[in-house]
Amino acid sequence: MQSFTQTEIKWMIGALQEKARAYHEAARMADNTSNNSLDGSLYRLREEQFNAMVCKLQKVLDGKSRRVEITL
Repeated sequence: MQSFTQTEIKWMIGALQEKARAYHEAARMADNTSNNSLDGSLYRLREEQFNAMVCKLQKVLDGKSRRVEITL
């Protein structure tokens, strides 16, 4: 079994937030440079997915959940 410290989870959250911001910026740029917003939509979807992971990990830090399950 693998375990993570609170510090490691904070690092993961920070990295995920940074990536979500990058996707947000990419979506904004795609919308400004093209009439076809498919690229922007895909970037926004990825941003939402990263933010959802942040939310789940933040619940662990807040003590609302003490169990993390990784399904393959």
